Amino acid sequence: MLQEKVIIQQVFITQMGQFKTFQVRMPSDAKKIIGFEAAIGGFDMDDGFDLDYLLIIRPVAVAGELRIQNLQSANLFYSTEVKLSDRNLGFGDFTQYFQWVRKAWTHDYHREEDTVHIHESSPILQGSYRDKIGEASHSNYTYTVNIYVWYSTEDLKNNLEP
Repeated sequence: MLQEKVIIQQVFITQMGQFKTFQVRMPSDAKKIIGFEAAIGGFDMDDGFDLDYLLIIRPVAVAGELRIQNLQSANLFYSTEVKLSDRNLGFGDFTQYFQWVRKAWTHDYHREEDTVHIHESSPILQGSYRDKIGEASHSNYTYTVNIYVWYSTEDLKNNLEP
């Protein structure tokens, strides 16, 4: 029987255009990597509140670029743009008012991992993250990137025959 588990790696960004490398140690019981997920914490884009806020669709800003590769082979097998939470959560919702506006932590969408299905699990994954939102706005932002590595293990207890 296969079980899904997750490893959470945090990367802290404090300067514009900052480039951080990190390593994720995979447990010895990992059979394959199922997928990756990345989310930004500690960053809130607040546009204020007015009627236009409810009627204008805004683009979702890219916070940075995430890349992960297997150290046993020289292949880059995962690359994505990490985006901020959707700024259009309250689009067309006239039940909102200036004292209570929907935020990502109250009404964000259900997240799913990006599926990769890597069957040869390396003991160490090498990753890098580059800040893009700081570069674009020429400002220093402090935020956290949470990287979720989903993997599967084989439960040997349930596979033994009586």
